[in-house]
Amino acid sequence: MSKPKKLGPPPYPSGLLEFLQASVSPAGVYNLDNWTFAYFVDKLYQRMVGQIVIERAPLSWDMDYIKAALIGGGRLAVFNTEAFGLIGQFFQWGGAPLDVWYKPTEVIITNAAFPADVSRHYTRGKDCEILHTDPLYAGGMSIVYHYAEALALTWEGAIMNTQNSKLAYILISDKKAMTKALQSVFDKVMGGQPAVAVEDLGGKLGSIKDHISTFAQDLRSNYVAPEMVRNFRAIMNAFDAEIGIPFANSEKRERLTTDEVHVYNVESQALVNQWLENLNRDAERVRGMFPELDLKFRLRMAEGGENDGIDNDV
Repeated sequence: MSKPKKLGPPPYPSGLLEFLQASVSPAGVYNLDNWTFAYFVDKLYQRMVGQIVIERAPLSWDMDYIKAALIGGGRLAVFNTEAFGLIGQFFQWGGAPLDVWYKPTEVIITNAAFPADVSRHYTRGKDCEILHTDPLYAGGMSIVYHYAEALALTWEGAIMNTQNSKLAYILISDKKAMTKALQSVFDKVMGGQPAVAVEDLGGKLGSIKDHISTFAQDLRSNYVAPEMVRNFRAIMNAFDAEIGIPFANSEKRERLTTDEVHVYNVESQALVNQWLENLNRDAERVRGMFPELDLKFRLRMAEGGENDGIDNDV
């Protein structure tokens, strides 16, 4: 199994450019360095960041960047600078000291757009605050990579199986004339013609059926694509459960009870509840330092899997 290339910081997909240019296929050989994996990274990332709604953020904030840094990257420093006004930037703390709780006490802002005289070092609780999602300040990209690999392998496997299931015959010929005749017949058949006329070759080469050998008599026994598609759906359900999108167990829908639906929905919100708790607690600290910045975080999907279109605190 190949190792994923090191990606740049969010926002994505700009950080994937070098990764995509070096991508190869098929995914069966290179599980991570392929276009299918890159496709699912992009789509799952969008699905994940779209699940968290940031309310009451300043209009000057670029929400694509903010979500990439905060949800994808796991942390965001909020500070005030005269050069840009109240803004948020992705931060790195590197070797900065930690407090007694092993939390970062300083942030180092890395942004080439800052003027030379603007400080890039900020102290938490003094001139900046930090929004974060998970306890490791790592974000959700590890979740995206984990499921993107499984989805890519499953999807390409289903496509390959569908393609291979069409190889029903091997045509054998040791004569040039018969080879051309066989190629012409099957080109016409595969082209959709309902009837194909074959010229009599004078019996010298034998009949066409003598040159056809069965390759797979029972194609259905080798056709596993439908099950792989079901596995694909199960993987997507597992990803949704990680990022807080309620789901139902479609494999047993005919006997699914209301209590089971509730259990699935609670399970799907176990992780993001922690994210929202951390974010809203950090938002209170931000509000204490910058009263004009009244941030609030909530899930886009209400319990039951529907977007309610209104405030829905979790």
